[in-house]
Amino acid sequence: MSDKSIDLITEHIARHLGEPADVLHEMIPADVHIDVHIVKKSAKRNCHTLVTSGMSDQPMPSPASMKKFRYAELMICLPPTWPMREQDLSGDKYGWPVTWLNALAHAPFENGIFLGANHTVPNGDPPQPLTIKHEAVLHDAARTGQNAPGLQGSRFPPKRDSLLRTCPYIPVGNGIRS
Repeated sequence: MSDKSIDLITEHIARHLGEPADVLHEMIPADVHIDVHIVKKSAKRNCHTLVTSGMSDQPMPSPASMKKFRYAELMICLPPTWPMREQDLSGDKYGWPVTWLNALAHAPFENGIFLGANHTVPNGDPPQPLTIKHEAVLHDAARTGQNAPGLQGSRFPPKRDSLLRTCPYIPVGNGIRS
């Protein structure tokens, strides 16, 4: 990932979500190098947010109608009580959102798929059911920003306490590329 891309994504996160408190760096990058930025809850936002960087280095394979979203990052909002220490996020009990965010960010490049609204991603081969605490729902990139779950400072999560939502985020398109 270029320094220019990192700077633009970090500035975007800070402007729209808050200053990242930390970055979890991928140790052994594969097809793309994915880092996860941690934005902790604040008086304006009653949730912690994890945001990827690196996924937008390459275009996702996309249908013609979704070409403008082929360069994207992902985010997930976590409840305000979620433990956010590095040792918590590296363990299985509280670290699974980081693991899934990384897996989802790599999926387009490893499997030749486009991540969009209501897209289904298998859990293993053969696919295994997710437990209720591991639910993840992808939302259309057009619904991010003000309408993204957890970003309005309202009750988190909006519908069920067990539901965590990931959102395609930061369609960068030609804004970073020359």
